[in-house]
Amino acid sequence: MDYRITTNLINRISILSLLICAQLLSYGQIMRYQKAKLNNSFPLINKWINSKSNSKVFAYLDSAISVNPQNSAHYYYRAFANYLLKPQNREVSAQIVKDCKNAIDLGNNDPELNYLLFLQYCDCEQSPHGGNIGGTMYINDEAINWESALDQIDSAIEKDSKNEKYLLAKVLFSFNVSLPSTNEFSFDDFYSYEIALNNLINITKSKAIKSEGYSMLCLLRLKFNPDTSLALSYIKLGIEVNPEDVSLYSLRAQIKESLGNYKSAADDYSEYLKKKQEARIYFYRGLCYLYHLNNSRAAINDFSKTIALYEQKRKANLNKPQYLFLNNEFIAKAYKERGLAYLSIGDNAKACSNFNKAIEYGLRDGNDLMNSFCD
Repeated sequence: MDYRITTNLINRISILSLLICAQLLSYGQIMRYQKAKLNNSFPLINKWINSKSNSKVFAYLDSAISVNPQNSAHYYYRAFANYLLKPQNREVSAQIVKDCKNAIDLGNNDPELNYLLFLQYCDCEQSPHGGNIGGTMYINDEAINWESALDQIDSAIEKDSKNEKYLLAKVLFSFNVSLPSTNEFSFDDFYSYEIALNNLINITKSKAIKSEGYSMLCLLRLKFNPDTSLALSYIKLGIEVNPEDVSLYSLRAQIKESLGNYKSAADDYSEYLKKKQEARIYFYRGLCYLYHLNNSRAAINDFSKTIALYEQKRKANLNKPQYLFLNNEFIAKAYKERGLAYLSIGDNAKACSNFNKAIEYGLRDGNDLMNSFCD
């Protein structure tokens, strides 16, 4: 498989994670929803929250629970009050878990309780949104691990199977937990995530998430159960849903390149560039022109555009040395390929000039090129 497709799998997971996180962990969204419930049930709480008298909120709920410990609503609201109004730490998380469980045990069937438990169980190890997978930990003497989190989000989905937030949560969590250890990723996992992604696509109203979902289906199909025809059909569906998602054209082009369909791949890169100017895409199209379509001059134009765009970014980020470091290798490759393109049309002087520039940017085999083709 093309290395770019493999790399793209990880990148697309990150992109999808960001899109999903925007909805999944939207503090404002859950805050508005739960505060509305708090306000409607306890007008005094509304007054205290608006006056930032959070201590009165907790004093009221603590007193209510003390007076009537069998009322599930009080545990429910204290769990969400802790989540919404206090800085999050292990102690607060333990109290949230305890209150959620008390509310459920007393008959509260609201799936939001399972969702809140899911969020706490994610955080009690390390968050799946950027942390490492940990082992079992304990909250209120209860052993908690990733399976505990999945159990809670599954319970929320069982209670409300049409809730987009819950479906998004499970997909995001499952991908982030399972994909870094692909040796443990079974075909059963693959099919369950394929089904989950299809459910997500059918339910979400977001064009961006729909197109990302189709992209993920394509990449999973390529990586775990190769079927390029079906993979390409997913990309087609994604483009139909969201034709402005330029990354779909790039992904389709890479698949076509791996199949040897270079003319069609170059066309997809061109479609991408109509919508967005990006150095990386000019570089990939230039490689198609140079090595597969016998069009050296078109390749030279694309490599020149690659260099110009990267240099433009460098100048805009002169105060960010890490940015310059990360891009040197790519610019070096662009100069090298432009030099080889000039060489193919017999312009050795310009070829050697480009090889020299590539060496300045750290090209490892630059001296070999100079020794072979330049005086």
